[in-house]
Amino acid sequence: MTDEDDIQPYQPIWTAQERLALVINNACLAIIGYYLVRIPLILISYFFAKLEDLRPVLHYYGITIGQLADDSVIQGAGWTGGSTIAAFFIGPLVFAFAAFYILQRWEFLWNNGISLGLILWTSLHGFSRLLCGAVAGVFIPKFVGLVFLSTGLNLGIRILLSVLLFGLFLALAKQFLPPLLFNSRAQRVAEEEDARAEFVRYSLFLPWLASSTFISLIHAIRGHYYEVIIQFLIGIVVLTIYHNFRPQKPEYNVPIPDQGRPRIDFRLWVATALIFVLIFLIFF
Repeated sequence: MTDEDDIQPYQPIWTAQERLALVINNACLAIIGYYLVRIPLILISYFFAKLEDLRPVLHYYGITIGQLADDSVIQGAGWTGGSTIAAFFIGPLVFAFAAFYILQRWEFLWNNGISLGLILWTSLHGFSRLLCGAVAGVFIPKFVGLVFLSTGLNLGIRILLSVLLFGLFLALAKQFLPPLLFNSRAQRVAEEEDARAEFVRYSLFLPWLASSTFISLIHAIRGHYYEVIIQFLIGIVVLTIYHNFRPQKPEYNVPIPDQGRPRIDFRLWVATALIFVLIFLIFF
């Protein structure tokens, strides 16, 4: 009998029903985390635009200001470099720092009843508004892209800055997200490469795919592809985590009690529905 004969086939951690529950629960958390960032960010942009007397119009996908041509953003509607920064840069910058703080304090937040999944997704979306928005703004001069355009930087410099900011996003994600994913999970998840792959696939990758497809469709049907680019870039971050930490045994030191077998949490369905009710009340 050879060693190959002794190798047992991989036994999945979860049943098919439990894997479905993981994907649905985490996709709901991703959508909730997205709108916990997105709604306040739109309102912050609206507030600062009003302060600058830019006559903003509120939409579920952001704010619009006057009739602006792509390459003449500063010419009409009372725009200045300062008003552009106020309307479209302060909010993303605040949420990037907030995401960093959340990841620094995740253990405290979790001990006070905040879901690890919600911490993870809110942080990802918080970082993405600035660090992915810079990349999206190179292709579509909106929101953060308008800030770089208003500074008069040439295209090459804007591309370089966007690459550096996205690289920073990747570095932050690689530093902070794996502990959040793997801290004191079942020993099998920590020890076995295939178990880690299964865990990341159903807890992170497929929820990203489901939630980002949903968010992208909502914006794409109105022609707002800036958001589609951001969701795609978050996917690159997710795939990077999967690629880097599948073969690497994680270090963990914060005990997290056994959460039991995964089950669909209908409370998350209700919370997601309430988010869309709030969107309707605010923006329509």
